[in-house]
Amino acid sequence: MRTARNAGRPRAAFNTRDSATCGTNSTAFYAAAHVRAFAETSWDPGVSVQTGFHVKRDQRSANLRLGLEGYVGRAILGEFALEYDEAYLTAGIFFDFY
Repeated sequence: MRTARNAGRPRAAFNTRDSATCGTNSTAFYAAAHVRAFAETSWDPGVSVQTGFHVKRDQRSANLRLGLEGYVGRAILGEFALEYDEAYLTAGIFFDFY
């Protein structure tokens, strides 16, 4: 969503999901990438990549993702410390509520 706060900040995202590799429509491998840049950091990009396994459950419950996520770039909570970059790799269980 474009607001006055994030106007002019370039962002790009890509994701894909492949259910054919698992044999059913209820499970799938997925991959996603997100790139963003900020004027405050001279437009140096921050890149996050996530990959994992998506499990689609019934309509009444949240979907489940088991995945790995990596990030390199501006500190996510860097409003007060713009000179700091961070890099991390996480493993997680994600619930998609919608």
